[in-house]
Amino acid sequence: MAQLIRGLDARRVADNLARARAEIGRDDVQILAAVKYVAAEEMGVLTEAGVTLVGENRAQELEIKAPPHPELVWDFIGHVQSRKVKLILPHVRWIHSVASDSVLKELGKTYHICPTYNGGRDWPQGAYNPKTNVMYMPLSNLCIESTARTDRPSAPSNVYNTNNVGRFAAGKDKVGRIDAISVETGKTLWSWETRVTNYSPILATGGGLLFNGSMDRYLRALDADKGQVLWQSRLPSQVVGGAVAFSINRRQYIAVAAGGGPVAAIGVSMTPEADTLGGGNAVYVFALPQ
Repeated sequence: MAQLIRGLDARRVADNLARARAEIGRDDVQILAAVKYVAAEEMGVLTEAGVTLVGENRAQELEIKAPPHPELVWDFIGHVQSRKVKLILPHVRWIHSVASDSVLKELGKTYHICPTYNGGRDWPQGAYNPKTNVMYMPLSNLCIESTARTDRPSAPSNVYNTNNVGRFAAGKDKVGRIDAISVETGKTLWSWETRVTNYSPILATGGGLLFNGSMDRYLRALDADKGQVLWQSRLPSQVVGGAVAFSINRRQYIAVAAGGGPVAAIGVSMTPEADTLGGGNAVYVFALPQ
């Protein structure tokens, strides 16, 4: 294998990659070298050949190969056993895998998918505080029971073409959640939960606050260190926009957009008792105490 790698024409590969990028109009296309059959003692040859991005599909081999070669960017490719995820995560940038038991292969069969594509992690942006080196992520304790539909054609207008029924994640009765995660260690420092989905981006301020909206019309400020709610205000509509901070004449303000429509429908369906009025789009501005 080492002899084969040494014979790699790196310049030709680079030329072909540049040509492919030009043809599709994207400059973020990369080549990933699968190293399943590259022995640990041969890994250094990859660097000599100009390879920078590699993929391994065996957790034990990854543990052996990755630490001596921090100059390589590592991905995991292929099926992952849940008990081996903790072995893989410290070494890789991405895990490329499909949970085969969650792939809808049979008509009429209901599949339990957890988390669903609406949760744990979905579109609302998280935030990062460079002072504390902590990420703050909006999450959803949300799963679904999904069944493929046969009563209408498969078409873009029908999106997933499935019947979906929301379910709470095991042991949970609250949809909304924020996790504070140390970038240095990867450990969760605290987790805050709320009954109704907080399907809204997070704003982290230099003063140690987090601002986050929710579908039951609340805008909240949390203590970034402890995950405790310090202030909240209920607006006339769903708070789905991302809050922004700005100052005028040394006075700081927080602005947020509220309104929207049928957003985060599955998450909202889990709490039918909540007032999640949409519409009435507007921007609301709050002045922080002087």
